[in-house]
Amino acid sequence: MIDEIAGLQWSLFLIPPTAVHVALGFALFRLFDIWKPFPARLFQDRLPGGLGVVADDLAAAFYANAVLQLLVHMGGV
Repeated sequence: MIDEIAGLQWSLFLIPPTAVHVALGFALFRLFDIWKPFPARLFQDRLPGGLGVVADDLAAAFYANAVLQLLVHMGGV
């Protein structure tokens, strides 16, 4: 549970906190958390126990934040 909260917060890092941005950040975070692009799956598979679970969520959050930053700053969302 704490890993999901940390992941969502990092997804929204330096993003203006509007309802649209929070909803997009949540959706993107869940998408990347389920998809697990490189290296998120490696983190989950190779790090022990809870560390792998948290690291995989933070990797997903990094990707979500990068996409959201692009959408906000270049796409005018």
